[in-house]
Formats: sequence, structure tokens, C-alpha cells
Amino acid sequence: MGSIKQYAAAIFAVALMLCGNEARAAADEGCPGVFYDDEGSSVQVLLNLYQEERYENLDALLACALQDKKTLKSGKPANAVIYQFYRRAMHAPGSTPAEVQRVQNWAAKRPTSLFAEFAALRLRYAMAWNTRGGRVASKTADEQMRAFQQQMSELEAAMYRASAELRGTPMWHQLLLALAGDARTQRADLASAFDTGVKLWPTNYDFHDVMLTRLVPRWGGSWEMVESFITHYAVQRKDARESDAMYARLYGNMLLATREDPRSTRLDSKRLLRGIDALNDLYPDQRHRNLAASLACFYRDPALFKKHAAYLAGTDYRTSGWLRGTDLPSCSV
Repeated sequence: MGSIKQYAAAIFAVALMLCGNEARAAADEGCPGVFYDDEGSSVQVLLNLYQEERYENLDALLACALQDKKTLKSGKPANAVIYQFYRRAMHAPGSTPAEVQRVQNWAAKRPTSLFAEFAALRLRYAMAWNTRGGRVASKTADEQMRAFQQQMSELEAAMYRASAELRGTPMWHQLLLALAGDARTQRADLASAFDTGVKLWPTNYDFHDVMLTRLVPRWGGSWEMVESFITHYAVQRKDARESDAMYARLYGNMLLATREDPRSTRLDSKRLLRGIDALNDLYPDQRHRNLAASLACFYRDPALFKKHAAYLAGTDYRTSGWLRGTDLPSCSV
């Protein structure tokens, strides 16, 4: 992760940038505050600005990232950090009254902000999940489920009342996909929401990640469905290494998001290890490095572990990039 000095420099640079034409011009050359070799640090800069309620600077960086023409080293567009920021800022479930106040302050101080408008929608999604709780439907009280569905229905209506500009952004489509996967909807359809998202932003793999979390057994899917989905998108890459890398990207992100044991799935472990190595050669992001070391440890591949653990000195080691039951200190023994 970036150092404190790097964060300070990034936030200072954002403070010099204004929304509008300046943001578009900056996007042509890359955005101050976006760490192109490290998505996590970019998200942290956004979180810092949000938590410090520096809304003008936050809007400037979000506007720049939304229009950014550069690609992150992870292989995703820079705009991918935007929805990741909202997910981190407004957990679903887990959001607190402090977030309600921050979002209200954002809207009050920046009444024409596209990003404050979206924050209100994301917060409604998070608060609906607070009402329901994180348990599966069969273990959720009927009263909670009814209230959850009602709040989601109201959110869906609000989504379609959003400004035309917001409805044209990846973050709006990502929230629509999550909504369609979680609740009974009137207009939104899970398959069409996903297809629209990946057609418009084919390398924003967060769409795939959201879809995969709805295909796991915990939420009514199956490991066969997960394997079929991942294989389908992997084989679309004609280059063998790109195909294996896609296989590892999608499986790895799913395992990190769900905290599932890889042994319970239908994944091909040999292809996964081959793919995570290829993913790091092609798209050397710090999250990928951590995941590679974790998988190598889990599957007891010392050569692969040594290769990728070598990149994880100091703050480059992220526990968030490791499978449940693995960590760098234990695996290094």
C-alpha cells in the first residue's frame, strides 16, 4: 500500500484539481490520487477524503477516475475503483448512522454532485441489508425479509428516477446488478443487468465478481454454476495464458469475497495455480501478488510461493488478499 507520504502527495494533488474540464483534461494523462499499480491504495485515498468530509476533493478525484482513459495494472479501467470505494464506505450489511450523516453532509455541501446522488442510493441498499442481516433467506425472519423487500423495491424505483448522467455510469449499473441479484424486482433483471454491464465495460471485472457471489451455493446457486460461468469467460480469451489468467482472476476474487474453502468448489487447482502465475505476469497488481502467495501456500507449491512472496515486503502485504486460514507469516515458516 502507498506510504503516508504518498497518500499526502496524492490528496494534495487532488486538492489542486477541480471538477469539470480540468478533470477531463487530467483524465487524459491519468488522475492524481489514482495508484495505477495498486487499486487498494486508490480506494484508500477515496475513503480518506470521504471520512474527512473533503467532498470537493472527493468529487474531483471521482470525476477524474470516471473519465480516466488509463488502465490499472490489474487490467481493469481506472473507474473500477469508484464502486469499490462505495462498497468499502457503505457496507451491506454493516453501515452505521455515521454514514447516514456523511452522505447527508455530502449532498448538502455538493447539491449537484453526481457522486453524492449515487451515495444516497448505495446507502439505501446498505441500510436495506442492515434490516435483513447477513443470514440466508431460510434463516431470516419473515418480518425482516418483508421489510428488506419493501426497501429494495423503493430503491429500485429510486434507481430509475436517477439522473440520466448517473444512469450512464458503471457504478449505477453495478448497483443495479446487485439489486437484481438480491431482491424481487419489477424492472431489473439479473441476466440483462449483467449483460449490459459487461458489454459496456468488458474489462471492469467487478461485474463478473458481483455475479459470481450470487451463483454460490449459499445464495441459491451451485459450484457447478460457478465453474461453468468462470470457464465460459476464460475460454473467450483465445491466448492460453490470458485464458488461464482469467480463470484465476475470477476464481480468486470469488474465493476472497465469499471466504469459501477452495476444496469445496469444482475448480481445477492445477489450472488455478498456472493461471494465478500468468495473471501476475500479465497484470502485476499487489492484490494479485498477495492472492498468488496465498494460493501457493494453500496448495503447497513452494516455488510459486517464493516467487510471489518476494514482492510482499512491508506494506505490500495485505491480509485482505489472502484466503481464510492462510497468512504470510505462517506460510513463510
